[in-house]
Amino acid sequence: LGTTPIEEAAPRKAVKVAGEVRSVRIVPRAGADALEVMLNDGRSSVTGVFLGRRRVGGISPGRKLVFEGVVVARGKERQIYNPVYTLL
Repeated sequence: LGTTPIEEAAPRKAVKVAGEVRSVRIVPRAGADALEVMLNDGRSSVTGVFLGRRRVGGISPGRKLVFEGVVVARGKERQIYNPVYTLL
């Protein structure tokens, strides 16, 4: 798949990571909901944040995905805002 391990995904760099969805939750952000999807590759995790969305078709816990985007560091957590995703 040409992916990078999540633990090696550097902040402010474009990456392509793959893993399994561990959780999906809706979080209010600045007056609009955001869907947060935690992706785990067995060693580390990254959260895909879909701004203004309550649902993304095909994404559910246990599903395998690829996220592409720029990593943002929030403390110890890694996030990718509005990632391009591929269902596996």
